[in-house]
Amino acid sequence: MSVLAGGVVHARPTPAGRIVAALNRTVIHVGLALIGLIWLVPTLGLLVTSFRPRSDIQSTGWWDIFNLHLTAENYRQVLEAQGMLQAFANTVFIAVPSTLLPLGICALAAYAFSWMRFPFRDTLFLIVVGLLMVPVQVAFIPVLTGFRELVPRTRPSRCPSGSSSCGTSSSRCHPT
Repeated sequence: MSVLAGGVVHARPTPAGRIVAALNRTVIHVGLALIGLIWLVPTLGLLVTSFRPRSDIQSTGWWDIFNLHLTAENYRQVLEAQGMLQAFANTVFIAVPSTLLPLGICALAAYAFSWMRFPFRDTLFLIVVGLLMVPVQVAFIPVLTGFRELVPRTRPSRCPSGSSSCGTSSSRCHPT
């Protein structure tokens, strides 16, 4: 037996105690896995249904695995309808850089603020923290202006997202 600083005595686990503890953990893990699988069933149903033709959706359920006729026709129709493919591409062109660039810059800044000593480090850190409080809508117009220069507009199009949360730029995606 070992005595800890607080006067609590802990017994060394026996082989039987380790087996009981492992079984208790196993039951918990199996239960959680089962709950996760049950929770996943509706998502799997939606995925399978999205690849089925309309006639099959209306006649049988998604779980009828003997009559599965999977096709990508539904996705083709959606992407070709009203310029959705262009809107999807615009969304990717905006979302990917606006996610990866701040992550990369913030990682570099975090490294510099953590491990390097340089003049005005604390002041610059306070400026960065203060800029975190600037709403996204303030940066919306410069991002769209830069996007207009990167991707030339061949025809009028609607914004992929429609508008920002405060309703700015809801009429056009590319300001002229």
